[in-house]
Amino acid sequence: MARTVGLVFDPDISGITDENGDICLDKMTVAQLKKFAKDNGIDIGSAARKDDIIQAITAGDAEV
Repeated sequence: MARTVGLVFDPDISGITDENGDICLDKMTVAQLKKFAKDNGIDIGSAARKDDIIQAITAGDAEV
């Protein structure tokens, strides 16, 4: 199951949305995830692995 969020991301990046147009974190690279977190003011701490970054983003999204 893909994890999606409704935050802002650079519209020039294609292929990272699901069928509803929501951003699909699982389709993003680590670099894209880090940029996404930074652009949305989400602190990912020392997370370096994709799953850890996604977990930090989804936790940060719930707090926004």
